[in-house]
Amino acid sequence: RGRDVTGVQTCALPICDRFHALALYQRALVLDGKSAEAADRYAFVAIMLRRRETLRAALSVVTSVIMTTPSNRVLQMDRALCEWRLGYASLAERDFVMVAHAERDARAYVFAGYAALREGSRSRARRWWRAALETREGYEPARRALRQ
Repeated sequence: RGRDVTGVQTCALPICDRFHALALYQRALVLDGKSAEAADRYAFVAIMLRRRETLRAALSVVTSVIMTTPSNRVLQMDRALCEWRLGYASLAERDFVMVAHAERDARAYVFAGYAALREGSRSRARRWWRAALETREGYEPARRALRQ
């Protein structure tokens, strides 16, 4: 996608265009393997495609770029979402919590709660959902999760 194309616009692309976008981001990463922007966009398209091999590749790319920019929370969130889609709930929870703590991000706490729940820990899930409400009072996704 071009520099000024938003994620919402990429979501609206037909599936064949998403594969084309993925190939373009792969090419960008070949040219600059440390490009956080290319890694983020590559991961975004991979998450939308939901194909295991593409998600694994995106997880590898994002993890590699995080090594050069460990404080990049966007890439940490991308990694957590790839881990989540691949079924690596404990790894996803770790990354969601890291983002949530660093950014005071209620959304990341909610995701961490669902990852904990997927691991079988209802108490940890409830703890993350309560943290989301402490971060953003009345946050509806957290309130809804706690009502389950």
